[in-house]
Amino acid sequence: QENTSVRQTEVFLDLSPERSLTIERSPPMLTSKTIRLYLTLTFVRQLGHAFISATYVTFLMSHNLSLFEVNMVNFVFFTAMFLSEIPTGALADVYGRKASFLVACFLMGLGMTLYGISESFWWFIAAEALVGIGMTFESGAFRAWAVDQMNHHSESLTLSKLFGAAEQAKYASLIIGGVVGGFVAQATNLAVPWFMSAGVYAITGTLAFFWMREDYRGTHSDKADEKPTFVETIRSSVQFIRSSKAFRFIALISVVQFIAVQAPNMFWQPFFKNALPGQSTLGILFAGMMGALIIGSWGAHRLLKRFDGAYRHILLLAQGIIGAGLIGTAMIINPLFAVPFFLLHEFARGAFNPIADAHLHEEIPSRQRATLDSFMALTRSAGAMIGLAATGLLADHTSI
Repeated sequence: QENTSVRQTEVFLDLSPERSLTIERSPPMLTSKTIRLYLTLTFVRQLGHAFISATYVTFLMSHNLSLFEVNMVNFVFFTAMFLSEIPTGALADVYGRKASFLVACFLMGLGMTLYGISESFWWFIAAEALVGIGMTFESGAFRAWAVDQMNHHSESLTLSKLFGAAEQAKYASLIIGGVVGGFVAQATNLAVPWFMSAGVYAITGTLAFFWMREDYRGTHSDKADEKPTFVETIRSSVQFIRSSKAFRFIALISVVQFIAVQAPNMFWQPFFKNALPGQSTLGILFAGMMGALIIGSWGAHRLLKRFDGAYRHILLLAQGIIGAGLIGTAMIINPLFAVPFFLLHEFARGAFNPIADAHLHEEIPSRQRATLDSFMALTRSAGAMIGLAATGLLADHTSI
């Protein structure tokens, strides 16, 4: 067992009398390589979003968009995701998660470039639609690739720890990119970070092309039954959703959260802007938000261990803290004094995501993993669409 240079073969007996499965497993070193690649791609890919994160809303408002129009641009993003999630997830399951991820990088890079050269509401709509469709090619495929690749090379996998580490890599990337993007926007103009983001997606796609492997495809277990078609994959996924209470619970609580968090997602920049000098300080505040998310994601796995895997209780507790933080933020008159409450809500969101993802991927079957992950993303997109429309109207007619 200590010798990692020798491939090991283990025999697992099926309970049915027809056959036994022989699964060849690679040494632990390959598993850690998969983890490193997953976290590296997560970090680099997230820079593509990070450079524009601290100035996204101010960029749109600099082109004379109202708060409602800003929300409508983002509404198109989630509408594109809502319409594309299931087909792209099924395509990833049938034709490969690596190919799906490469298409995602290309479309998101193209969308970021279009954003950078656009100057009107309708061109922003077109760019947002491109980015949204691109995101769906990644949303189910990337996590599904990581889980199945690691399951193929190792006996056990703590998903909450994996997704917690991925969240920390993502937020660390957002801290760096957010601060850099804020300073670049202030030193040049608000369009430059978009071109930087497009370049990052090109780099991510190149790394994925050369480094990503799909060793789980074509294994004995994969060939045990005939490869399902596109339609069969979707039908099997729907049947699973009907039978899984855990899946429906995660979907419901995620919809509620995505309705609730669209106001802080979209309005934190104009809300805090008057109390903070310059674009660069928005980048610093953004770094603080990402720091709170990192702490939350770091504690997620520990919470699960402490409460003996009580997924539902922890998710409900996190949801309550998110609400309390937002209520506190809204009630404070001076935005500077509201920062601690705002960071509290970010902390709870950081804990929520890896726990929800771990609960989901422990429940769903491997063969429909990308499709079912896309089903979950679809429900979140539906919640975001409702939240964006409602809070956009409220902000325009009342206040943030």
